[in-house]
Amino acid sequence: MEDLQGAADEDLARVEVNGLGFNLHWPTLDVDLYVPALVAGIFGTRAWMTR
Repeated sequence: MEDLQGAADEDLARVEVNGLGFNLHWPTLDVDLYVPALVAGIFGTRAWMTR
């Protein structure tokens, strides 16, 4: 996933589940991901996904 690429394991472990389970938030990384988008196979921006 684009926004989590290169993140330290300690930061990845600090994930919060919000919005009735629809949102994942990493406060130390200031990253939010929408679970339905992940299920649909969207892991980053269009430019990043084409790589």
